[in-house]
Amino acid sequence: MWITPSLNQIKETDRRVAGGKAVALATLAGSGMRVPDGACLTVKAYNDFISFNGIRGRILVELGRKDLKDMRWEEMWDTSQRIRNLIIGGSFPEDMRKEIRRFIRDNFKGTALVIRSSSPAEDSSKTSYAGVHESYVDIRGISSIEESILGVWASLWSDASLVYRKELGVDTSSGGMAVVLQRLIRGEFSGVAFSENPMDPSEIVIEAVPGLNKLLVDGEVEPHRWIIDRKKGYQKSYSSPRPKKKTSGVGPRDRFSQKRIDEVVKLARISEDIFKSPQDVEWTFKGDVLYVLQSRPITTVNKKGLSERSVFDLSLKRSFRNLEDLRKKIEGQLIPRINEQTRSMKEKDLTALADNGLVTEISRRVEALEGWNKVYWDDFIPYGHGMRLFGQVYNDILRPEDPHEFIEMLRPETTLSLERDKIFFKMASMVSRKRPPVETVRKGGRTGVGPFDRLYQELLDKYGAISPGLEDPAKLAVMLEKMSLLPRGAKRKKPEKKALMEKRFFDRVPKGQKKKARELLDLARSSYVMRDDDNVYLAGIEKELERAVGEALSRIGRARNREHREALKRKFSPVLDHPLLGKTHAANIVKSSGKRAAEKALIRPKQLRGQPASKGIARGKARVVLDPSQIKELRPGEILVCDSIGPEMTYAVSLAGGIVERRGGMLIHGAIVAREYGIPCVTGVPDAATLLRTGDEVTIDGYMGLVIVTKDPL
Repeated sequence: MWITPSLNQIKETDRRVAGGKAVALATLAGSGMRVPDGACLTVKAYNDFISFNGIRGRILVELGRKDLKDMRWEEMWDTSQRIRNLIIGGSFPEDMRKEIRRFIRDNFKGTALVIRSSSPAEDSSKTSYAGVHESYVDIRGISSIEESILGVWASLWSDASLVYRKELGVDTSSGGMAVVLQRLIRGEFSGVAFSENPMDPSEIVIEAVPGLNKLLVDGEVEPHRWIIDRKKGYQKSYSSPRPKKKTSGVGPRDRFSQKRIDEVVKLARISEDIFKSPQDVEWTFKGDVLYVLQSRPITTVNKKGLSERSVFDLSLKRSFRNLEDLRKKIEGQLIPRINEQTRSMKEKDLTALADNGLVTEISRRVEALEGWNKVYWDDFIPYGHGMRLFGQVYNDILRPEDPHEFIEMLRPETTLSLERDKIFFKMASMVSRKRPPVETVRKGGRTGVGPFDRLYQELLDKYGAISPGLEDPAKLAVMLEKMSLLPRGAKRKKPEKKALMEKRFFDRVPKGQKKKARELLDLARSSYVMRDDDNVYLAGIEKELERAVGEALSRIGRARNREHREALKRKFSPVLDHPLLGKTHAANIVKSSGKRAAEKALIRPKQLRGQPASKGIARGKARVVLDPSQIKELRPGEILVCDSIGPEMTYAVSLAGGIVERRGGMLIHGAIVAREYGIPCVTGVPDAATLLRTGDEVTIDGYMGLVIVTKDPL
């Protein structure tokens, strides 16, 4: 009823029933290629499962929270996880469960399987969608097989699938999902062959690793690589992986004879002839027998039609091994380097530099900031995926009702911005006891209260880069006075006992996987902290650049006369006119909102929908903050409405009764801070800072992701 018992029974006309991958494998087998035995769990099984569990409507609710075209990738990942939890937490209809178990017992008992996705949209002559959906390798036992089937079904709603729908208008989920159940061939040597090199159509590319192909596909092992002339068939080049620890035995290249290279080349050519387009073919050698595991069309970035940003977003999903290497680079090289560079800039006496020397120094600092901005996007941002990688493992093992409860396990004792906030809270507490009185703080200079003065100096010395405006005693006094009014215990939410969560998690982790799970948790915690701290490190460089620019502007302002002033302007203009210095937070908001937001503002909706990011319900007057410097205007209990919350704003966040952000995602900085302080938060509200106005009375629902305007001040 739900299972096609053999791939040989599937025809091209069965694509809607069996999916593209199953059709491609059946076509290869029918053409005489050696394909591992397999069967297909049809699209009907998926649809019946969804209906049985009443999930369809809940999926539509999740997708209806916000138009895909307005979603950032982080929001798509969150949406995907919520849908994933609905599916992996579902139950098979009893008749379906019996049929699956009976079929596995009769055909694959005691056999390791590969569980592959087979969406009707996959592996067609026009599209590939490689990497959009999940496949699982080396799966044994009926429970593990059933879990893998659920994982494949859930991947129909992966973040990558949502990206394709957003950018190309292609709904990869519309046809449902079939699943290929295939006998695992434990080959000694496996790889991929591109019948046409995506970078050079005159070449064939072969990549191979010892063991299973999963190591290559997941990026866990660097492959051996052969480049073959596509027309004449001769070998143009060979490259081996970087040498690691010396091992005994015959090397992979020695085992990969010219005869085997020729066989793989022949396989790639035949596959291309069969499907009438260049193919990406997965294969493995067991002994001298070559098996073809799957074949799909080659799609380059340009053929996919994805924007550069979406290609970047999809590249953020890294393997555990890649993230481990990234961690070593960040903690061992990048953080010490940026700290040293910031320290060196702080120690430089800019007033002692001649005008030409100051021009050179500003140029150096601009160059440094450009370099660190690149590091931020190339290394710091991708490292944030460590949290998500752990989150998916946690959810797959425990299947919690809340797909983001794993974040409680990652909460650190402290971060750089939280260390800054602790100092600020201590100072506010001292002001509340009038030691010193707020009037004394407002006057500036030493207050005469030694502990307070020392804390203030530490605040400026260590965290001045993320504390804009607090060097001004008047602004400092305003914020400390507001903070002193907060009730005791309202400063920070106490985290759940992580030890209990850890025990529950590790009790469910299979015995052979506990060590890797602990390593993944440790990496995720490091990733969590870095997601907060990376902005702080970057702010240090930005602050020192601003200091140098300020010195140049000061010299222009102090010019002896008009002629001198014009001469200084000409001298400094090449560096002061640099585009990097013209970017402001408020300007970025206006740019991101655009004309569409201005048009929407004329007719303001009374209810806005976003992503639930921190639980709770709050009601109060809105305070729209377009620039971090405006955070000082926030009053206790107001609903903070902003583009995004950076580390330079968190010291004031505890004043807010709730938070609404344009940027979306459970793991963005503002959402993390809101949960730290136990404040209701809704993120991903399109044009929030435009559609809401200071003074609006609003209610925010951090459970459902709703913002309701209850009273318009106009």
